[in-house]
Amino acid sequence: MSLLLLSIIFLFSCDSSDNNDNNNNSEFKVEIDGTLYEASNLEARMGNDNKYFELSSINNNSDSVQFRFGDLDNPSAQQISSNLTFDSNSGDSIIIFYQEGATDFIAGGSVFNGLVNITDVNYDDNIISGTFSGMLFNPNYSPDVINDEEEFIVLTNGVFTNINFSTN
Repeated sequence: MSLLLLSIIFLFSCDSSDNNDNNNNSEFKVEIDGTLYEASNLEARMGNDNKYFELSSINNNSDSVQFRFGDLDNPSAQQISSNLTFDSNSGDSIIIFYQEGATDFIAGGSVFNGLVNITDVNYDDNIISGTFSGMLFNPNYSPDVINDEEEFIVLTNGVFTNINFSTN
């Protein structure tokens, strides 16, 4: 939770132009339970010699979506490349966070039925594009409470296009 809040604070200090100066066609959007989420600000980075990717976004309603995939620590992990798929059901590391107001929907590991398809990576210009989908578990869900939050939310038609990323 504190990592999510720290990332959101970081996003407020960054404008989408900070990380996307060379690319006016950047897009990050996803349908969350059928409602379109479009990022107004985002920050992305590639780590571990291009084997780990993370993206943080926020929309005009201050809702946020973050996702991470790849391997943060293993130096022999596969480099992220075009036409590569990450599938959480096959054991690939995918983590997605969604925050709407004070409600956190968090996914990771076996709880998350997620798929990330990398359609293009350009390491000369530090630009990545792809698609994603999946299901997020709501940790605030309680089946014993009437009218409680839903147990899961579904992400469909997720697209990240021409996202400029930093490297470290």
